[in-house]
Amino acid sequence: MTPLELRAVFAGYARGKDVLRDVSLTFAEGRVAALLGENGSGKSTLLKVLAGLLPPSRGTVLLRGRPISEVPRREAARQLGYLPQGFEPFFPATALDVVLLGRTPFLGAFSTPSRRDVAIARAALEEVDAAGLEERDVRSLSGGERQRVYLARALAGEPRVLLLDEPTASLDPRHRFLVLDVLRRLATRGVCCVFSTHEVDLAARTADDAVLLARGAVLGAGPVRQSVTERSISELFGVAACVTPLADGTPLVTLGAPPAVRDGGRG
Repeated sequence: MTPLELRAVFAGYARGKDVLRDVSLTFAEGRVAALLGENGSGKSTLLKVLAGLLPPSRGTVLLRGRPISEVPRREAARQLGYLPQGFEPFFPATALDVVLLGRTPFLGAFSTPSRRDVAIARAALEEVDAAGLEERDVRSLSGGERQRVYLARALAGEPRVLLLDEPTASLDPRHRFLVLDVLRRLATRGVCCVFSTHEVDLAARTADDAVLLARGAVLGAGPVRQSVTERSISELFGVAACVTPLADGTPLVTLGAPPAVRDGGRG
């Protein structure tokens, strides 16, 4: 059964002002999908709609064949993991305590985390190279360290669908590739992974599928090797794009300056 599906979805934050316009998409088990687009294209809004945090003004979001609005919140939370962009902590807590919040959907109303919950949380920290941060106050961490801790919180819920908004933001090159490797490993376990990014080259090397968003509409969608082309990427970002297939067929994307800039401003 398809984990996530959108059917003719319109969504926004004010009546009559939809950010997403007539979006129909299907996301499959065991595949990594990258959402590509400029700032304001609707990537974050799309992730919130997929997570059930923003109800569409029109259309339907299906979670395993059921309208997500009809799925009890605890049940949905056990299936979906969501990492927002730029979350700031407001209270003192160790990194381990933050990651244990990912186990909340599996706990009773007044129960505390079990040994198994703690073991899962520690394994999630280890997976994102953050085991050494376990006892640190999350407020004292750098942006990149905090990003990895909050990713570990999403992983601790053992989701079947993982939604990540700019998961490589604030990360150094080594940890960017580490996070993307985590997504690939999850996909091999059958998890549906969807992430937004501005880094077209990383998306092309990591994702199975790409969704190209422009002004809230889908410009293109499908397997990366078919959807990431010089024409589509140039149109999406308004810059010259060069796409070179590597030996395994993966597209290597190089972005240049807009034509007017490259030509020294001449028409």
